[in-house]
Formats: sequence, C-alpha cells, structure tokens
Amino acid sequence: MAEDGLARLIDKLDTRQKIRLLTGATTWDTHAESAAGLAALTPSDGPAGGRGDSWDERNTSALPPSASALGAMWDDDLVGRLGGLLAAEARRKGVHVLLAPPSICTGRPSAAATSCASRRTRCSRAAPEPP
Repeated sequence: MAEDGLARLIDKLDTRQKIRLLTGATTWDTHAESAAGLAALTPSDGPAGGRGDSWDERNTSALPPSASALGAMWDDDLVGRLGGLLAAEARRKGVHVLLAPPSICTGRPSAAATSCASRRTRCSRAAPEPP
C-alpha cells in the first residue's frame, strides 16, 4: 500500500482508536478497527514453534531446533522446510502473525541488547562467518 493510502486510513481513526490498536482485545488477539479496514489479528510466539491462542497440552506444537542450531547447520533448504512447517502450524492454530523463531540479540551494551537480556536463551547469536 502506498504511503498516501496508509495516511488516509490512519486519518479515519480518532486518537482513541489509534491507541486501542496498541492494546490487546484479549490475551491473544488485537482489536479490529473497521474504520480502517483492519481485522483482529492473533499473534503467537513459541518460543520455537507456534503455541497458538492457548496453553493446552491437548493441542501440542512442533518443537523445531533453536534458531542458533539451525544457523549453525548452514542448510538453507532445511530452514526453508522449517519455515513451511511453522507456517502450516500457524494456519492450523488460527495464528496470523508468528513471532518465532527469534533471530539475533547481540551482546553489545545498548538499549536493544539490554531489552534482549531476559530472552537471551531464546535468541540466536550473531552469525559466524561460514567456513
């Protein structure tokens, strides 16, 4: 969508509607905003696969290798197949946005690195140079 089209959609929303888009409608779903043509979305994290909109042992999720392990394999085809698996799982669980697997949280002393500190075990490291 062109920037001018996006700006027109945003202009249709008042301040309250814009703020509401930053909050959740439920634990799992975003708010819909019909004035801008936005449907509610269900995001999900894994940390490795897609959990879906609940924690339920009867509705299990795939547990693929961590992003660090996948990166260490240098196997683009395998990572592509994993992406297909994660996409199929997201569709099966009604998920619109899959927030996994995470990619890189560097150890640099910056605001970004600090925000990643608690998630360090879920994040892959900066990619090494291939042999």
